[in-house]
Amino acid sequence: MGPPLYINQFSKNNFNYSVNRRDDRISNAAILLVLKVLDRDDLSKDNPRKTTKEKAKVILDFFIEQDWIPNFECFLEKIHDEDDDDYQERLNEAQQQCDEYNRIFDAYYKRIQLQKQLVELESKFAELPKPAPINVFTSDFDYRIDLNHYDLSVIQNSVWQYNQASQKWISNLLNRIDEWENEHLDLVKNTVELNQELDKKLPVSINVTAEEKQLLEAQLQHLEKRLDLGLTPLRSHLINLLSEAQQISFNLEQTNTLLGLAQIEQQPRPSFELLAEHTATLCTKTLKEMEWLDESLDFVKTVVSVLRKSAEDYLILVDKYQQDLIQIGLDNSIETEEITKWFAEWRNERLSLLKQIQPLLDAGLNKIIDEQTVLDVLPCIEQYQNELDQFYLQKRLGIHTTYAFQPNGHRQEKLEKEQELTKLVHQFMQQLEKVIFNTQTTAQKIWLIRFSEVWQQGVVNEITDFLAKEQLIERDDVVLIMSEELRKVQQQNLAACLQDAQSYSKALAQREKDVNTLIFKMRKALQK
Repeated sequence: MGPPLYINQFSKNNFNYSVNRRDDRISNAAILLVLKVLDRDDLSKDNPRKTTKEKAKVILDFFIEQDWIPNFECFLEKIHDEDDDDYQERLNEAQQQCDEYNRIFDAYYKRIQLQKQLVELESKFAELPKPAPINVFTSDFDYRIDLNHYDLSVIQNSVWQYNQASQKWISNLLNRIDEWENEHLDLVKNTVELNQELDKKLPVSINVTAEEKQLLEAQLQHLEKRLDLGLTPLRSHLINLLSEAQQISFNLEQTNTLLGLAQIEQQPRPSFELLAEHTATLCTKTLKEMEWLDESLDFVKTVVSVLRKSAEDYLILVDKYQQDLIQIGLDNSIETEEITKWFAEWRNERLSLLKQIQPLLDAGLNKIIDEQTVLDVLPCIEQYQNELDQFYLQKRLGIHTTYAFQPNGHRQEKLEKEQELTKLVHQFMQQLEKVIFNTQTTAQKIWLIRFSEVWQQGVVNEITDFLAKEQLIERDDVVLIMSEELRKVQQQNLAACLQDAQSYSKALAQREKDVNTLIFKMRKALQK
């Protein structure tokens, strides 16, 4: 066989072609057709602009564009004097390589075909008409979509059509409520359990005053009303409207006079559009509340538990701790009148603390502050309450005995007590500071600062009231202290120091220092 000739340009009938010859001999030559894609400079073996893989991909892509499937076969000639086993080994290796090429191209080809099919499917999908919107029964339910299925002009001009449409509309909403309830049985169960927990009566105590009892019950009732989120009230509203529509239908069926029909026709009734909007709004409002409860269920359970526990803790104060304090007085020969005064102070502190729980919980339920922020504040309050209780059970007696036999010792005792309570308040404020600067917004920070001002202002109010009661408020030295030191405390504004935690911490420390200075100067003045 002679040397091969390569035809790289040819027509369908092979009339025109050019020949690249490896040498000048053309007799007995084999003619091999060469694809046009191969006759490119950038695909030549010596061209460095493309890697071997890039060149191979160009050729494979050309085959795919033509919808051709290449078949890789090995063509190896036996080298002169090559051993048969060596030749066979080379041939096997080459065949394995060709098999791998065929496998890779087969996978590549299938992938390309799948991509083409996907493009075709996407094109067909794009041509399909848009599906009708699914009006899911949630807090985002759009009643106007369902309203499109009603002929409003016919309904509004016919009492019969109006009542039939009204009953159909309301019945449909009731059915949807039933379906929603079946899909959220656990949530409905939790709602019932929450209401049952709030319905429980507090333990009976003969030591609480009428005002305290009213406060404790009012707090639980307030929360119960806030969390009355069941589906029963919604169903009742819809059933009432449905009953009215059914009654009109009954009246129509029973009427056999023209006058009776005219009277029914003239009865006032809302437009069907208003009825639909009103009933749908009742549904979406309730569903929104239920969805919120589902998302915040753990927080709500905590709120219910905290409020009930705070009420029960207060009953423990008036029933048990009061007796403990009385016993401490008896053991140390303290007059009953004095013990009664101590407990009145303690009771007043705890009552103020109890009143602060409600606005904190409400702020979380109404999303004024984050739920997690409320949960972070509660341990701070609990710690303050425990330390307050321990102060009266363990330290109050010591302060009394220190000043009991000194001239005007009750004045020093009062100011010493307020100074100790100031320390507790400052510790509480330091704990609260961490919570304040973990919040995300300035509005929440300001809310927490104003929330804490009750404790801050309480000490100042106690001192002012005491001075007025002792008729010392008009003394020149007291007036001077009040005008200088008290003014400093009152003019401090922690909300103005929210730019960073360091500034706030510094302002908080300055406030404690100013309060201590006020008490120190007051104690010094009252020694005279």
